Amino acid sequence: MGFGDSIGTLLDRPGFDWKTLVIGFSTAHFLFESYLKLRQLKTVKENKPIPKLLQAEIDSETVKKSCNYATAKLKFSLATDLSSLVQNILFFKFDVLPWLWSSAGSLMLKLPKFLLGSAGIGGPILQSLVFLGEFVCITTILGLPVDYYSHFVLEEKFGFNKLTIPMWISDNLKSLALVAVLGAPIMAAFLKIIDYFGDKFIR
Repeated sequence: MGFGDSIGTLLDRPGFDWKTLVIGFSTAHFLFESYLKLRQLKTVKENKPIPKLLQAEIDSETVKKSCNYATAKLKFSLATDLSSLVQNILFFKFDVLPWLWSSAGSLMLKLPKFLLGSAGIGGPILQSLVFLGEFVCITTILGLPVDYYSHFVLEEKFGFNKLTIPMWISDNLKSLALVAVLGAPIMAAFLKIIDYFGDKFIR
């Protein structure tokens, strides 16, 4: 028995507390990433003098603006990382993913039968696609305030924002459309392969 099989056997136990395990890993990852960013933030704030080789190319005002921008980006990144951690913990704590899976099953039953027949998919595969669609929509909506602040407050403050509100809305809609048009067929094909091979797929 290999190491992977041993780990699988260890974790494949009835009543295993997966929520605590996942939340623990997520929190540990957040703490490690935050530690690295805080170290980087400390380095940026030191305002070290410009190397002699670059003094003729870069003025002190540009360096100061660059340091201020880097500081603001790092602080914003720390805040968004914390927000993502809280969101993930709430998702697991309140069983949002199982609820979305159940909701996808209910929604799947309401889809017109001719659409299901023309797609050539059904059952768990279709439910998985609906589930992913719901998940992408929810996470996109939850991420809109952060994305808006990043472009129209932070980037705007330092003169780097090139987007307008209509362009921003259009870009988000295009991203969702690309996920639906390209991502859904690829995921459906992948799930079909898994379904066809069954247990042999992971052997």
